[in-house]
Amino acid sequence: MIQNIFYFLEDISYPIHIGIETSHYVTKKTFEGFYENDLRGRKHGVLWQRLPPCKTDIKLFEPNVTIWAYPSTDFKYIVAVYDGFNSQKFMAPTNLVVYNEDGSIHKVITTPLLKTPDANGVYQKGYMFSGVGWAKNYKEELVMYVKVLETDNPYVSWEEKRIFNPELGEFGDLLGRNRL
Repeated sequence: MIQNIFYFLEDISYPIHIGIETSHYVTKKTFEGFYENDLRGRKHGVLWQRLPPCKTDIKLFEPNVTIWAYPSTDFKYIVAVYDGFNSQKFMAPTNLVVYNEDGSIHKVITTPLLKTPDANGVYQKGYMFSGVGWAKNYKEELVMYVKVLETDNPYVSWEEKRIFNPELGEFGDLLGRNRL
């Protein structure tokens, strides 16, 4: 089972803040508020540790690529979103990878059909993945979500937030739609 997860750059690592709809980059709370680490906007990798007796850290890194990641709600999987513009390993629209706790690939996911039709009433396939985290669904249950960019057009920047089942690699209900 996954114990800790960090973002890292060179030899500096920062714990990822795990919680419901929180910034991944918050590393501690102070009297003045939350402290955010200095990796925001910088290319970084992901590292995670497993519960003992496992002693090996698992690292995901690709030069000049940002990788965002979050554990599944049961801490059995890591769901990683690779920078879909710059990654050579996992380019859009297949820039979402589900890893087993040992670092092996469980599934490589491609963007789903969107729940929101375009201006012509046609349901299009999403362009690429842009984020991952936890949220509560409409029944107040803890779920994993992924964000799907609708288009590569920077002037029409919308994304859908969809429930995601990492074990099955399946998408569920729409949790929201945001303009970027």
